[in-house]
Amino acid sequence: MSGYGIQQRNPQQIDEYYYNASTGDIKWIHYGPPDHDVGRGNAGDFDPTHPGYEVYSFQ
Repeated sequence: MSGYGIQQRNPQQIDEYYYNASTGDIKWIHYGPPDHDVGRGNAGDFDPTHPGYEVYSFQ
């Protein structure tokens, strides 16, 4: 099982991240500029030509 999170004005400049929900291990992190507020994101199977879920975020 996996999880996806977004951040708002994260002091470490993390915009979004993808992680293993069973262990908490981070699979990948996307960093942004200082004081960046993403605030919106989604995960789902948006593109049927690619297996699995896709994620996106925006400001």
